[in-house]
Amino acid sequence: MDTVVSVTDVRSKLEELLDRAARGERLIIRRRGKRSVALVPFPKERQKVGGRTARESDGPQRDLSLLSGKLGDRFSMSDREQRRLEILAKKSKCDGQLTGKETEELDQLLHRLEDLSRQKAEAIGNLL
Repeated sequence: MDTVVSVTDVRSKLEELLDRAARGERLIIRRRGKRSVALVPFPKERQKVGGRTARESDGPQRDLSLLSGKLGDRFSMSDREQRRLEILAKKSKCDGQLTGKETEELDQLLHRLEDLSRQKAEAIGNLL
């Protein structure tokens, strides 16, 4: 079952939500009252199957994972952006006080992540 969270929850509880998603929980991020992004765990260990990379499990999720792999890193945040997002999320979680500039930067990074997720979903849809 999906858990729906708001952007405000993501800002204040990002570290916790990332941990929950990593454990297999699917989190849906709601923006302006509408579901807009899914936070899902990264696919488990990959193995070669019939000359191609596949997840341990079979089925549609494996096929989506293979399609996603074909897209490369075009729809991923840079290492610098990811590190900064983690730093701001951790700071927000630990003391709950971000400066106005940091809050704006966190919001921009979350919007970028949302845009990249949407673009990736569209690209995968075009590959199908």
